[in-house]
Amino acid sequence: MTTVRNALEALAELAPLALAMERDNVGLLVGDPDAPLQRILVSLDVTLGVLEEAFRKNCQLVVSHHPMPRYPLSKITPETPDGRKVFYAITHGLAVIAMHTNLDAAEGGVNDVLARKLGLTSIGELPNNDPGIGRIGYTEAPMPLSDFVKRTSEALGTDQLRF
Repeated sequence: MTTVRNALEALAELAPLALAMERDNVGLLVGDPDAPLQRILVSLDVTLGVLEEAFRKNCQLVVSHHPMPRYPLSKITPETPDGRKVFYAITHGLAVIAMHTNLDAAEGGVNDVLARKLGLTSIGELPNNDPGIGRIGYTEAPMPLSDFVKRTSEALGTDQLRF
């Protein structure tokens, strides 16, 4: 039988939890590590809608990039936005795992994928930064910032880009 713990161990092999920045809330955030696992829903953020979808689709685990809650909770009740999410997850038997800055920093993780998607070469870690967080690379030839912004927008498939 596969468990939530098995999923966490597999994810931690890809992006070790020790790579996370200090005080980043990663790993198993809500739920029973020994709960049986058959279905996983993956999301960028944990919203109430994501948790409701996971429950409707008979998932036992939500794996998200961004953690929830983002700060210590003083109470877990359905009366506050973060409390409502934690309360819903617990009362509906859902586990939540976050893989945030550890997935950013991991070799082959978010930062490496983005750098390759942008067509950068000679990719390395950003100097004078938290270990593994951020990448630096080069375009094939110098280009105006406006061209790089356009390239980034196209590579990421979005017209919503801030820089």
